[in-house]
Amino acid sequence: MPDVISLGEALFDLFAGPAGTSLGAARTFTPAPGGAPANVAVGLARLGIDTGFVGRVGDDSLGGRLVDLLREEGVDTAHCLPVACGQTTIALVATSSPVDQDFVLFRGADTLLRPEDLDRAYLAGARVFTYGSVTLSAGARDAALQAACWAREAGVLVAFDANYRPGVWPGEEAARDAIVEALRCADIAKLNEVELRLLSGTDDLRAGCRRILDLGVRLCLITLGAGGAWFDDGRVSGAVPGFDVEVVDTTGCGDAFLAAFLAGLVAEPHTLDELDRGAFSGWWRRPTRPARSTRRAMERSRAWPLPPKSTRCWPAEISVRYTHAEVSSMLDVSRVAHSDPKILSGTPVFTGTRVPVRILFEFLAAGDKLDEFLDAYPSVSRAQAVSLSHIGRGELVRVVP
Repeated sequence: MPDVISLGEALFDLFAGPAGTSLGAARTFTPAPGGAPANVAVGLARLGIDTGFVGRVGDDSLGGRLVDLLREEGVDTAHCLPVACGQTTIALVATSSPVDQDFVLFRGADTLLRPEDLDRAYLAGARVFTYGSVTLSAGARDAALQAACWAREAGVLVAFDANYRPGVWPGEEAARDAIVEALRCADIAKLNEVELRLLSGTDDLRAGCRRILDLGVRLCLITLGAGGAWFDDGRVSGAVPGFDVEVVDTTGCGDAFLAAFLAGLVAEPHTLDELDRGAFSGWWRRPTRPARSTRRAMERSRAWPLPPKSTRCWPAEISVRYTHAEVSSMLDVSRVAHSDPKILSGTPVFTGTRVPVRILFEFLAAGDKLDEFLDAYPSVSRAQAVSLSHIGRGELVRVVP
């Protein structure tokens, strides 16, 4: 049985291009696998957690591809079945800025999950069950709430992601009522600042969390963007600062956050009642290391199909965390970086840079002698060298032509 079961929508996002354009002005749409619960499942699997996904996709090529991708990531898809009476759900997404997205969701098979489709024993065998509010906005609502109820009755922790998407609701009141109903049967609530205000009526983190906890939730997690996160379980509360990185695109960041938290919860021998400030800070601030070489921490939904031997990044895409060993295995370090954006496979691309990757790594391995490297290779800017050095240290970096 999986340790964590994620229920909800698996879909294809169609990202408007070029990056920064509106949906109406888009000239192209780039498909990528997504859906918050599916993203969380993939993130957990990449962090080494035995994970299952429950949902419905269309009996079409897109649905088949989604199931294949989940399986390739190590997610159990025994309960993610195609249905002939609905097409695979798709979403149009425009990223007008790194922190602003516009979503238009075209619902399909994800709404067709029914209570009679659920395997109660499968749900009861997990340690954590997680789902989100998009599932509550259409026909799969009864199935989602039934699954959460069965899981909690079996002693399984229930984690709920508010994941408020205005476009799938007739109004704020309908969304609020549905989310509150779900929170009454949840142990862990994950929200952002907008969702906290919607549900609690206040921007004050302490007061807002108290109102969420009053619903019966045992732990409230609030993501704060660049500000990190806030946690409150009624006994201990506090802030955990975020990582200082260049913001490229925040799509899927909340999914990665929830996956990382649940992975820490499952991996560590703690119950919710045993958590303290040190546990929260430790999980979120320690470097993320891959549990298996083929499973790297997911930063966003479009990280699913990252090619193993390419540094190409699609518009507005950020890379995942790499270790020095992974970079060495991905890149042919005997080749030099090329300024032609068409030549992307095999080496990172920095305009005007023709220095072998291995030379920079050798300077860094000798004691972070970045200044000596820059003196020896004046054609490389400090920003370029720092970006590349971050790959070797396993930190976040964006590689762009």
